[in-house]
Amino acid sequence: MTVEERNEKIEWIHLIENYGKESLKGKSDDEIEKLYRLAVLKQTDAMYV
Repeated sequence: MTVEERNEKIEWIHLIENYGKESLKGKSDDEIEKLYRLAVLKQTDAMYV
């Protein structure tokens, strides 16, 4: 993923999950992708509850 995509996903994870941005920056692209998908699913679920 590009730096821009990575930063955007970190921002979303930070907003939805309240993870610290600095700790997220140390994670691998795969970890970021997994956390991003979980955060998006959580956000989607919240919209339908």
